[in-house]
Amino acid sequence: MMMSSLLAFLLLSNFFFAAALAEKICAGCFLPIDNVSDPNLRVMAEFAISQYNKMQSEPRNHLVFRNLVRAESQVVGGTNFELVIAAVNQSSSPSTPQNYKARVYVDLWETQKMLVSFTLGLSPLVW
Repeated sequence: MMMSSLLAFLLLSNFFFAAALAEKICAGCFLPIDNVSDPNLRVMAEFAISQYNKMQSEPRNHLVFRNLVRAESQVVGGTNFELVIAAVNQSSSPSTPQNYKARVYVDLWETQKMLVSFTLGLSPLVW
């Protein structure tokens, strides 16, 4: 009896493990967001740019949003959004868009947003 219960448990465990792998379920992982043209994501990307601009001492370093390239989300005690944003430096001429990586945290009740990090080139700026 004990052996058959153990065997049943192992078979069920393997079944659930295989099902989780088949569906690529990953609790706490960043998952891609397919629709990068979602207006809510654009608002978040523009928020990241505006927060970055507020922290710049030189207005010539201000960025202008062009488009959202990629987005991922991670559910934690709220949601982290990792965004790849194409933006141009407003003082550069001609201004060729460059990709910037931003992480924005939105609280559980979706009432507050916070810029967690913003990467320019190879050096991440973390707040």
